[in-house]
Amino acid sequence: MADGTPQPTGGSGSHPGSPKHCPEDGSPKLQKYPSTHNTTSEAATHTPPSSSYSQSRLKQQDSEPPFSKKPRLRPSKDVLNRLRTDSSMNIENWIVGYVDRFEGIMTRPVAEWIEDSTDEEWIPEHRIRFFARWDDVGGEKYMIMWDRRTRVDRIWGSGDGG
Repeated sequence: MADGTPQPTGGSGSHPGSPKHCPEDGSPKLQKYPSTHNTTSEAATHTPPSSSYSQSRLKQQDSEPPFSKKPRLRPSKDVLNRLRTDSSMNIENWIVGYVDRFEGIMTRPVAEWIEDSTDEEWIPEHRIRFFARWDDVGGEKYMIMWDRRTRVDRIWGSGDGG
């Protein structure tokens, strides 16, 4: 140990970690290790930084812009709940994009999204990547309204854009 107490030496027992035994009384042979504890106070040996260093560090801190946290993106569960409950948003006009483990990005109508985790077709909500609204129902054009990767939220205006 670091306090200078004797330690058993490794060696000649039945396995490599067993202590050597003293031939006289059979007790383990102990070896004294030098202490690694520093007896001088660290506070006494520590020198504070120079005043010019402190002043330049303060100037640097003042010139740096304050840390700005990104606005929080509303979770996909909130989007699903709003699409299901808000009568002004026709759920038939919406699709959800999700990551399939084998196929990559897939889409399906929001009305067909299954929430019951015991269902065989259930997909975890953390795999949802985007929600889009059809510009022309049944057509090919749609507009991304919520996207996790780009942090776009045109439903509530949360995230990086609205």
